[in-house]
Amino acid sequence: MTKNDIDWSYLKKSAIWFFVSALATTTCWYISNRHVKTKINILQKAQQVNSAIRHKTSLAKQDANTIKMYQKPYKTLLDSGLIGEEHRMSWISSLRTVTSRLKLKSAKFQLSAQTVAKPQFIQTGGLLQVRKSRMKISLELPHEGDLLRVLAALEKEPGHYSANHCTIKRHSKKIVLRPNATNFTALCDLDWYSLKSSNDTGKYK
Repeated sequence: MTKNDIDWSYLKKSAIWFFVSALATTTCWYISNRHVKTKINILQKAQQVNSAIRHKTSLAKQDANTIKMYQKPYKTLLDSGLIGEEHRMSWISSLRTVTSRLKLKSAKFQLSAQTVAKPQFIQTGGLLQVRKSRMKISLELPHEGDLLRVLAALEKEPGHYSANHCTIKRHSKKIVLRPNATNFTALCDLDWYSLKSSNDTGKYK
C-alpha cells in the first residue's frame, strides 16, 4: 500500500471521534469527581453540624441537671433571706414587737447602710459577694435573760446575723423586782449578712 492508497479522510474522522470521546470521558470524570467531592463536603459539614448539635444538647442537659440539682438548695437559701435583698423592715418590726411584748422601758436601735464585707467564716470562691449591715441595739432590761429573748426573736427573721459585740451593765447590786424596772443596760452590735452576685453593682440599702 502506498501513501496515496491511505484514506486520510477516514483516519482524520477516526482521530476526531477519538479526541471527542476522550474529551467527553475526561469531562464526565471531572464532573463526577467534583460531584463526589461536593457530596463529601456536604456530608462533612452535616456531620460537623450534627456534632455541634449533640455537643450543645449535651451541655443543655448538663445545665438542666445542674439547675435541678441546686434549685432546691438555692430556694432554701433564698427563703432563709441569706441570698438576695435584705429584709430590714422585718428586722425592725421584730424588734418593736418583742420589746413591746417584754414591756421594756427603753429600746433603741440603729441600722447602718450595707457595705461589702470579707468575713473569715464565709468563703464564696469569688462568685458571690458578702454584704453586711450593722445593727446597734440599746436596751434597758429588768432581767438579763430578756436580751436572749430579743436575740431569739431576731433569729426567726429572714437573714443571718452575727453578734459582733454585746455588753450588759448592771445598774446596782440590788435587783428591783417591780414591773418596768431597769436593772440592766444591754448594748449590742449585730452584723446582718447577705450574699449577692459579684456582678451586682446595685446600690446598697
